[in-house]
Amino acid sequence: MKIRTVFLSAIVPIVFTACSGDDKLSDGYGSFEADECMLSSEVAGKIIFFSAGEGEIADSGKTLVIIDTVATDLKKRQLESQKKAIGSKVSGIVAQLAVMQKQKDQIENEIKRVEKLVEAQSVPSKQLDDLRNQLEVLKKQMDQVRTQNEPVLYEMESLEYQIKQLEDQISKCYIKAPFKGTIVEKYSEDHEYVSPGKSVCKLAGMQDMYLRAYISETSLASVKTGTVVKVMFDEGENISEIPGTVTWVSPEAEFTPKTIQTREERTGLVYAVKIKVKNDGRIKIGMPGEFILNVQ
Repeated sequence: MKIRTVFLSAIVPIVFTACSGDDKLSDGYGSFEADECMLSSEVAGKIIFFSAGEGEIADSGKTLVIIDTVATDLKKRQLESQKKAIGSKVSGIVAQLAVMQKQKDQIENEIKRVEKLVEAQSVPSKQLDDLRNQLEVLKKQMDQVRTQNEPVLYEMESLEYQIKQLEDQISKCYIKAPFKGTIVEKYSEDHEYVSPGKSVCKLAGMQDMYLRAYISETSLASVKTGTVVKVMFDEGENISEIPGTVTWVSPEAEFTPKTIQTREERTGLVYAVKIKVKNDGRIKIGMPGEFILNVQ
């Protein structure tokens, strides 16, 4: 899922008349954009649930789309049943090894006791040798049990990984909002079949908007990341003003956008900047705006 910033309208030319009607008041002009995310399906299947419509706000983490998971879930249950069957074999192996381990502990304790007796010459050393031989035989038996049952243990491990894969696949059937945003476009509906990679909707973060504007080379020295500016936009017949912060300044100059028709303006070099503003719902994607530098 790749988040990218896109334009939904043509950039307002730098020589257009300012929102306020006085072009000399502003230092740059452009249009508002938002961070947008194309939500796509990672699995193939039929959509059985689409929770939101265009224009609705979705909270971060909200499930927007559910793709049919029946077949995958049934496969998972089948593997879980196989795991239980193999688990009964593993339980027998574990119980057998537990008994043998207890016997091993008893022999080791007896060896320690007999070693003291042999040292005190209370018992013959042959008794100690016999115990050590019993311990070695038991260790080999335990190794044999483990070796003979390794395939069962590996099969159990393999099933566990297969179940995790299916759980991951099921989780991908639930398409969730990666951040709080507005559904700006829907590309699929309930009961439609989707394939991996197919976009189902576009989500835009409207809480923070960005004015992408262009400034002349003469104003570039006054602009840097973190600079606070005054952003203006039309609201009916009035001009609204809100504070904004420069978050990006293009390192390269470019020609004035080609929508400028005069030959003189087409040859002028400008720099693109992005200004972040808090949106209370009044700003829309593609709306023209302008800004003024040197805000006190």
